[in-house]
Amino acid sequence: ADRPSLPELVATDMRIPFLSPPTDGEETPLWRHPEVGLIDWLIQLSFPLLLPLERMTTAALSGDLSLLLELRGKMDQRDGVQHDSVLSEWRLTLLQMSRADGSTLEARLYHPPGSGDTLLPVVLWFHGGGYTLSTARDSHGATFAAELAAMVAEAPKVAWLSVEYRLAPEHPFPAAPLDGATALEYICDASRAASIGLDSSAIHVAGASAGAGVAAAVATDAARRGVAVRSLFL
Repeated sequence: ADRPSLPELVATDMRIPFLSPPTDGEETPLWRHPEVGLIDWLIQLSFPLLLPLERMTTAALSGDLSLLLELRGKMDQRDGVQHDSVLSEWRLTLLQMSRADGSTLEARLYHPPGSGDTLLPVVLWFHGGGYTLSTARDSHGATFAAELAAMVAEAPKVAWLSVEYRLAPEHPFPAAPLDGATALEYICDASRAASIGLDSSAIHVAGASAGAGVAAAVATDAARRGVAVRSLFL
């Protein structure tokens, strides 16, 4: 079958659909299109809404984390309810892993309904949140896990391991990727993985937003150390 060339694919993928086509019969430069002007106006209109975030960031840099902690609490409560609802039928196991300094890293392992005692492939998941917000009970990850389970309904089921990695500014870089590496090392041990229902030879790493950065760092480090990661979802 004939396949389009790479330039044709790029041109197709980069095409931006607008609600109203140009009226002069010629391509309108992106920055001159009236709908782009409308978007720009809406952004300027909503800019004052970002001022509380600016105040929170300034306060955090000065050592006052009260506003940040308040925001975390509100977001985590709402997000956690949705997370628990989506994965209500999955079997949850709370894991505790030891860091190099002796502290404990927590993670949430979910087995999908009907998985039984079979050793499952696992997705090692890192939530988003700008490295400062959210938890392992994020609704985005839960939704992704549920959709993935539905997509592979006819294939072997997949377990979901969501990591409670440390957040900034209390724990600056490289705390998050180090926690990711700890979680990966934990499930790479074949006997330990088998004891919690996982196949250590079928590990997939994934993340969203800031979590995608953690996932990429973990997968890169794994490749350097010769640790097998089946795939990377960002």
